[in-house]
Amino acid sequence: MIIDENIISNIKNFLEKKDNGTFILFGDSKQIKLMLIDKMKELLQFEKIMLIDNDTIPIEKVRYMLNFVKLKSNVLRFVVVDLDNVNIYSMNAMLKTLEEPPSNCFFFLLKSDTNVIPTILSRSIRIFVNPDKSKLIEYLIKNYHFPLNWAEFLFFLTNGNWDLILFFIENMWNQKERKPKENFSKLISFVVDGNENLLFDEDYWLKNFGSFISFKFLLKFIKSFVRDIFIINKILVLKDVEIIKMLEKNLVFSKIISKDKLISSYYSKYYSFDIQKILDNTFDQVSKINNANLFKKINKKILYFTFIYQVYQLISLSKSR
Repeated sequence: MIIDENIISNIKNFLEKKDNGTFILFGDSKQIKLMLIDKMKELLQFEKIMLIDNDTIPIEKVRYMLNFVKLKSNVLRFVVVDLDNVNIYSMNAMLKTLEEPPSNCFFFLLKSDTNVIPTILSRSIRIFVNPDKSKLIEYLIKNYHFPLNWAEFLFFLTNGNWDLILFFIENMWNQKERKPKENFSKLISFVVDGNENLLFDEDYWLKNFGSFISFKFLLKFIKSFVRDIFIINKILVLKDVEIIKMLEKNLVFSKIISKDKLISSYYSKYYSFDIQKILDNTFDQVSKINNANLFKKINKKILYFTFIYQVYQLISLSKSR
């Protein structure tokens, strides 16, 4: 088990003392949270009712679930709801039931971030569920034959997000040879060396990062590596008018840097940017694509060309200074 045993013990103690209640399980990885609930099932016998989906869960399903759990039962029931895919109307429909859950019924609400309406937060016990670092690294070495340095690197890269780790194992790791596949080596080459050939390789980006989970992995990876590229020089001094023009035209940067600053830097031909702020704001913009349903609606070719081109420009700037 790669989850902190204290979390498991605390939840178990609460469940044994109460006959109803609501938990919000926060954390990046949905799989880790589901793993925790499965562990509870090993310790306590219960019926599991799941409202989990990669798309928005219809309010009709939520209402059906609420009516079902109101029926009297002597069987302990766990209702698992993925709040990341529940809209505001469904959340409001759940409020009264969450305030007074039926007997023998516990709600487990899964959320990747802390953006939850206050009325639900006030009715819930909040628990942050993340894997234990040492246990996760040991698990990767034992079950997937990772060398120690790669297991540690993968934990750092994903911040222990088990969903992203599984994506990497299934798509980018050669277990037999105990090394990354070519598709991951190409990604490293792009970020470290600024491989221009990969910049325009549409098939590479769409084939390897066409799903929402792969998109999340790519964001994590590039954010970690690009930040490391600039770690020695946190302030980037721009003296080139062409660079200013490039930033001014850039869709993301134009929202970050005020027009007055751009004009002033254009005429003075000198301006200092905090590269950390540029990076954070760039990724904040792209990270607004925060669910699978939204990701499906976006033109992937435009998304990847725009985003990857911005990253390439940052890498190029770092090498020219």
